[in-house]
Amino acid sequence: MIAGAIGCLNRNDVAQIISLGGVPCSKSRADSIIRSAGAEKNASGNSHLRGARINRSADVTPEEFNAFCAGLKTFLVSFETNNVSENNDK
Repeated sequence: MIAGAIGCLNRNDVAQIISLGGVPCSKSRADSIIRSAGAEKNASGNSHLRGARINRSADVTPEEFNAFCAGLKTFLVSFETNNVSENNDK
């Protein structure tokens, strides 16, 4: 996704942007969207998959992508406003 490509947004930022665009998004979901396609882990817990390698990434849905695009402007304006305010305090 765009955030992974530019590398300056964390999972909280991505979740916030998608949510601002109108699609609820958890930090956990944002994590899986940002991860590279080959990211895997060993399954654990009380699952029949325990010990197997499972995928940790997820494809962004068209709705999430549209929400990301819609929420990005609001996020950037808010970010810029907060940074201008912080710089004026120095």
